Amino acid sequence: MLTAPRTINNIEVGDFVPLPQLSMSGPCIVVGTAKGFLQEFEEAQTLLGNAPVFCVNRAAEVIDGNFWVTVHPEVFFHAESDMIKISDRVSDEVDVAFPIATQGGSSSLLAVLVALVMGSSLVVTAGVHLDGKYKPFQGRWRHYKSQIGDRIRSMSAAQTYISKEWGIYG
Repeated sequence: MLTAPRTINNIEVGDFVPLPQLSMSGPCIVVGTAKGFLQEFEEAQTLLGNAPVFCVNRAAEVIDGNFWVTVHPEVFFHAESDMIKISDRVSDEVDVAFPIATQGGSSSLLAVLVALVMGSSLVVTAGVHLDGKYKPFQGRWRHYKSQIGDRIRSMSAAQTYISKEWGIYG
């Protein structure tokens, strides 16, 4: 018997059951480490004020966020941090595992999907680019485009490779 994939806030989550303490409303910021990320992050903070911050990979080393997200927990979760450590798999270093299928995606995509599952009404990305060396990730972002919909904006024009509507200024 075929069944439709289970979704939360329009994101396919499979058997994942979110923890009630990991819920939010309103906008948030997902910050990666692509060129110019600190300036993009500061601009996002100016627009959104004190919104929750999801740091992706090494962004957590320079930005004091609320959540640290990666698909590489064995690489990045060695440092001490008060941030909640989130990954797509269970390991000793992970506080919360969100087994969302982002194969071929990126840690930034995982952070966006997690934020939406947690209830964020709008995700603003900073330092999340999909051009240059990040171009191989475009396919998986396109896969989730319909699920993400209009709930994302980017501080970078590079994100508009997926959808022109995703640009914050365009």
